[in-house]
Order: sequence, then structure tokens, then C-alpha cells
Amino acid sequence: MNVALWIVAALFASGFIAGGVVKQVWSYERYAARLGWPEDFSPGKVKFMGVVEMLGGLGLVLPGLLGIATVLVPVAASAMALYMAGAVTERIRRNEYTELLGDLVFLGAMLFVAWGRFGPEPLA
Repeated sequence: MNVALWIVAALFASGFIAGGVVKQVWSYERYAARLGWPEDFSPGKVKFMGVVEMLGGLGLVLPGLLGIATVLVPVAASAMALYMAGAVTERIRRNEYTELLGDLVFLGAMLFVAWGRFGPEPLA
């Protein structure tokens, strides 16, 4: 179980970090033209979302790797689950049901990591 939790956390952390970096590096206009949903948010809010994704992704793996404040791993997973619940809500609001599956997968993975690290497989 511990190995599965590490694999899921590392895999999805890399996805969050990559998505956050893209939000930081690409211009708002380029990002909004490519995806559409950013048009509902200001450029500053999209950049903030990128920061949240990068910090959340780092929080999924760094505390466990370093062995420092390992309780932050399930806290980060819980926070990112809430973040993805917001993404799911936005997809439903925009009637983007084809893109909804990816967000639900991320949400489920974060709930799995939070459950596993708070419950039967704590790091400490």
C-alpha cells in the first residue's frame, strides 16, 4: 500500500507541478486561447492557480522524501482534492463534460493519498 501511495503521489505531483509551470510561463492570452476556461478568470487568478498547483504538487512528495513534517503530505492531498473539486464544479458549470473525467481522476487520486496517509499508511 505504501508503494502505491508513493507512486500515485509522485505521478500526480508531477502533473500538478507541470500544470502550474505552464500557467506561470505561458502568457494569459496564449493559455486562454488554448483551453477556453481561463476566460472566466483574470490573468492574476490563473497565475495564482499555477502557484497553488506547484505548491500542492511539492507538498505531495517533499515532506515524505525529506522526512520533515510528514503530516503535510495528507494535508496537501486534502487541499488539492478541494482544488480539484472546484475544477470539477467549473467543468460542470461550463458544460465541459468531456474534460471532466481528467479532473475526476485527479480528485480521486488526491482522496486516495489523503485517506492512505491520514489512515492506514502514515509516513511517520
